[in-house]
Amino acid sequence: MKKERIRILYIVDNLRINNGVSTVAINYFKNINHNNFQIDFLVLNKSKNEKNVYDDEIIKNGGNIFYGNCKYSIKNIFKIKSFIKDFFCKNLYDMVELHVPTLSYLILNSNNFNVTPIRIIHTHSSIKSSNKVKNFINSILNFNIKQYADYYFGCSNDSGKYWFGKNITNKNSFFVIPNGTNIKKYSFDIVKRKKLRKDFNIEDKLVIGFVGRISKDKNLEFIINVMNDIKNDNIKLFLIGSEGNDYEHIKKLIEKQKNIEYLGFRNDTNDLYNMLDCLVLCSKKEGLPMVVVEAQLNKLKCLVSETITKEVDIGLCKYLPLNIAKWSNEINNTQSSDIRKCNIDESRFDIEQNAKEVEKIYEKIVGNRRNGL
Repeated sequence: MKKERIRILYIVDNLRINNGVSTVAINYFKNINHNNFQIDFLVLNKSKNEKNVYDDEIIKNGGNIFYGNCKYSIKNIFKIKSFIKDFFCKNLYDMVELHVPTLSYLILNSNNFNVTPIRIIHTHSSIKSSNKVKNFINSILNFNIKQYADYYFGCSNDSGKYWFGKNITNKNSFFVIPNGTNIKKYSFDIVKRKKLRKDFNIEDKLVIGFVGRISKDKNLEFIINVMNDIKNDNIKLFLIGSEGNDYEHIKKLIEKQKNIEYLGFRNDTNDLYNMLDCLVLCSKKEGLPMVVVEAQLNKLKCLVSETITKEVDIGLCKYLPLNIAKWSNEINNTQSSDIRKCNIDESRFDIEQNAKEVEKIYEKIVGNRRNGL
């Protein structure tokens, strides 16, 4: 007799390619055995006519996509509640996994279900928001987060403690689910390195790079000041990422800089890591930045601020205080080399292994529910 598939609904805010949470959810979706698990997506902040890059991937692997067109705001609360209640009247799942923890009170409330599924809140970072006002609002929204879920997933212990508290992370209902990725995608490639360095005319330079949204929490003015302190024409900094709330300010700071170049948003960062000699991330606040993991998988040295969690280090992170002289000295002492031989603990973020562990967790908690545990 064929085994009945476990039905799971992933709830995400959007499925845009530059959204880290969506990317992690898709990574797990692609690597979980679809013969045993039926995984669908409910996309809250998207209209049905808007097409995203992951849509075809989901449909190709047998998943369904439902669209909420429910952008979160105070004025939309009743619209969202009505939509969610109606949705779960028509669609039944064994598990509902919410990847937007601040909306748990709206979406996972038991009043929304005729038959309450196993409810999971899955966090992917160790901070709510770098914006103080938004962080305060999110703290209020998450005040009673524990009453809306049966199980709790966090990308790290730090993430779990931040969002759920030690009382939850010390229980059997909490699981660490790393933000896994395709580790082979980021393997160092000497051929790509040489081609890219030739294309960008940086063959004889020490090249450092920042990858991420150009926003205030990334503290990019600091690394620009470091470059000004170094004053070395043989050192080049590339800023790679989409335009955020600090873009206009950063644009003015670098428009006359010959040794700093903004490349904009790129979907080939896995290739661009090859041309770099060092990744820099000088954020004042961060969760678990996957760009640091990706760079290390490329065997790339990473200079990161002390505020970044140690759980992101798989062997090539150097943690520094936000002191210009210390960063200048570290960059000056970095060597440009076409050889990358070093040991890293890449298995911790291997999505293929991570997905197998998640499958076991799903089967265990569904088994517990069916056995009345």
